[in-house]
Amino acid sequence: MYSEWEAGSMKVDEQQLLRDAVARNAGFVLSLPTGNVVVHHKSRFVAADDEGFWVQIPDGTRGLIDRLMANRQTVGLSLIASSFKVVFTSLIMQFRAEMPLNSQITINAILLAWPAQLAAIQRRASYRASIRLDADLAVHAWCISEETALPDPPAADTQIHVIPRNLSIDGMGLICLTDPQPPPFALDQRLRIEIAHADCRLLLGGRVRHLRKLPNGNTSVGVQFAKLDLCPANRSTLAGLTNLVGQLQRDEIRRHRFVEAIGRAG
Repeated sequence: MYSEWEAGSMKVDEQQLLRDAVARNAGFVLSLPTGNVVVHHKSRFVAADDEGFWVQIPDGTRGLIDRLMANRQTVGLSLIASSFKVVFTSLIMQFRAEMPLNSQITINAILLAWPAQLAAIQRRASYRASIRLDADLAVHAWCISEETALPDPPAADTQIHVIPRNLSIDGMGLICLTDPQPPPFALDQRLRIEIAHADCRLLLGGRVRHLRKLPNGNTSVGVQFAKLDLCPANRSTLAGLTNLVGQLQRDEIRRHRFVEAIGRAG
């Protein structure tokens, strides 16, 4: 199953995500290197500054903060902004004791430099159920051009041989087989996907978002489905896909419970 976090496919302004988080005094995780390990602390943004932004330092970290400042070592930050996880590193520029939050409360704070680069990782919004190799589910996939209408019958030589690994209402994970030939596509390739399970048959469009070569020569592929509009045919497809994911999820939960029961009995 893919991680809950994936590189986002939509274009985002990472700097603006950070500035918005600072403006609303959002919480984040501050990662401080100490020796050969990195210690993670919960903290929060305090205020923006021309040169950077102020954050509250966690209790008991003043000595470590001083050493990091003296050695000009960077610290790590990660925060949740909208549907993204934003991660970056920054340099400690200044320490301020008893910085006022309001008329009653003061804190110890540090000024961090605005980062030149940030990474925004999009959070998957829906559960992705795993698909067993012996599942009663068939998936067929074809590479199609940008101009091809999804319902049009595809040419036989555009089919790619795949094994389904997981499924959500937003996309699915596939293993593309090198037999009889390697998959002829790259990132952003448009796909036509047919899913058959019991009486359910679904036709979906998608795009390749992730590719990873496996040791055996096959390729692990992450597919993002095209958004379904609200026309009656697409509502039916979305309902069928939702029901299928729900059934796979229930099967997954039953298997886990069965394994746990066997473990307790043993």
